[in-house]
Amino acid sequence: MEHDIFTYENYRTLLLDYYQSQKQKNPNAFSFRVFSRQAGFNTSNFLQLVIKDKRNLSYQSVKKIARVLSLRGRQYDYFENLVFFNQAKENDVKTKHYERLASFKEYQDVRLLNDTQKVYFSKWFYPVVREMVNLPYFQVDPEWIAKNIQPNITSDDAKEALDILQKIELIEITKNGRCVLKDTQLKTQSQKVGHEVIAYHRRMINHGFSALNKPAKERDISGMTMSISPAKFKLIQKKIAQFREEVQDIVQKPLKQSDIDELYLDKEKKQSSDEFLTVDQVCQLNIQFFQLAGR
Repeated sequence: MEHDIFTYENYRTLLLDYYQSQKQKNPNAFSFRVFSRQAGFNTSNFLQLVIKDKRNLSYQSVKKIARVLSLRGRQYDYFENLVFFNQAKENDVKTKHYERLASFKEYQDVRLLNDTQKVYFSKWFYPVVREMVNLPYFQVDPEWIAKNIQPNITSDDAKEALDILQKIELIEITKNGRCVLKDTQLKTQSQKVGHEVIAYHRRMINHGFSALNKPAKERDISGMTMSISPAKFKLIQKKIAQFREEVQDIVQKPLKQSDIDELYLDKEKKQSSDEFLTVDQVCQLNIQFFQLAGR
């Protein structure tokens, strides 16, 4: 296979590139009819229709095409998942195949330089490990990291996270073994929300579901169902955006005296100053607001 399959995010583009390269080498001897016959399809224009997104591939079709393209082992596994990722209609199926694609080291490697957002959000625990670096007791030890993330990940996952975060320059491990954050802009090829972000949110929403089992003091989960006008829908969206900015300010800036007073309006006994100054936990805030009925 002369094309690097791990650079592709659409298998139809891969098939078109293969067809064009073969056509260029053998302009009089290669055609869609020949391509289809080589793969063992009875319909002469079947692959042309696939490339134009007018037909889909079955598992058997995937095997036939992979044989023509000489895809074996990891290349075949990537191709198979790419096909069913592209063809999936339901988001949970699409996410399942996306996570398998993102698990390939080759997938990560080809995107490290020009699309670090895809890499950063491809595994839900990458952002978590990055935020853990802020903890004063953080240890640059994969086993320690794995045990201190909920739900637990493996030490191999933790080591992978440290390696990836260093490669995309979001953290730095100094000569004395300390880990520090680097304020680097994530690179992305497109301003559109890619499926890596959708998969990230799906995973975090699932973790939010699991958090229902935590003690009330360790989570805050609530919801409300409402009937509203389109204008109020837009207004609530705007308020949510403002709330996110307020939370970001709380996270990034020191607490003011007014913030501390607001925490203790009931005049309960204030805690030690460590409560206000020490960063000792990593949390996830999920906000979901969506239509359930209506036009």
